[in-house]
Amino acid sequence: MKLTFVILTIILTFVFINVNSQSFINNGALITILPNTILILGDSVVNNGEITNNGTIVVTGTWQNNGTYNAGTGDIVMSSPLPQVINHNQQSLTKLTIAGGGDKIFEEDIVVVNELVLDDGILRSANGARIIMDEEGVILGGSEDSYIIGQVIHMGTGEKQYPVGTESAYLPFQFINVEGDNPEIGVMVIETNTNIATVGFLDKVSTRWYWEMELVSGIFLGSPVVLPIVNEIFNESVNQVVVAEARTLQSAFHSLGQSEVTGDLFQGSVTSILRGTGNIFVVGIDASITEPRPPLNILRSFT
Repeated sequence: MKLTFVILTIILTFVFINVNSQSFINNGALITILPNTILILGDSVVNNGEITNNGTIVVTGTWQNNGTYNAGTGDIVMSSPLPQVINHNQQSLTKLTIAGGGDKIFEEDIVVVNELVLDDGILRSANGARIIMDEEGVILGGSEDSYIIGQVIHMGTGEKQYPVGTESAYLPFQFINVEGDNPEIGVMVIETNTNIATVGFLDKVSTRWYWEMELVSGIFLGSPVVLPIVNEIFNESVNQVVVAEARTLQSAFHSLGQSEVTGDLFQGSVTSILRGTGNIFVVGIDASITEPRPPLNILRSFT
């Protein structure tokens, strides 16, 4: 049965509330969830009223926000092994937790102010929707069991994590120290790199995938880049792997060097020496490197 709320004001103060129904529909009520309150909803949620969340809302079906959501200090937990749809009407979330496994399909931009927690489940973009992290927002977790298929945008400078991937692999991207003036930077990974043009010391690049960077607004002065190495069998030695960049998929890649390499060609990572400022990044090979380079301290400002 459907559970429809039409009362003027509802304040949830209990520590634990479990509502088992086919759907939870708020048709105009003002609902306030106080701190230390956990509201577990048995299926889908439709908000046509106003919700102020300072507790935790656990959703096991669709989250459809047509009304007003006052984020407060609250957490929304999407928790189901089945596919779930998130439509939040482009309003902000203080905290969003991805749990339970299964796909979490977001059809509109999701803005996260404080924390996006990737525990278990794939966040999958539809309609070109993006995950947008506020300047103080952080992404926690990220693994082969929980990552984002689509563009992730970070505002601000400093270290920025992009736990993105494709249908076939988890391929996290990292800017170690973004510099600039109020930059807003989006990153996504795209299966299959069709550009093999190289210049300088760069011998070849991977054709498996590439990371696309978009400067949405502000000024970006670059950052050292960390790329994953995943099943790259286009070379004999992981010690020759470097980070490469290009302005477009039509221009040649050049090397950003290698300050540190971890793991092997099947599972590892490579960190650039130079700051990346381009739009396309890919794993490449510099055959002139014969020994692994010692790690550098690259958490400082580059000039």
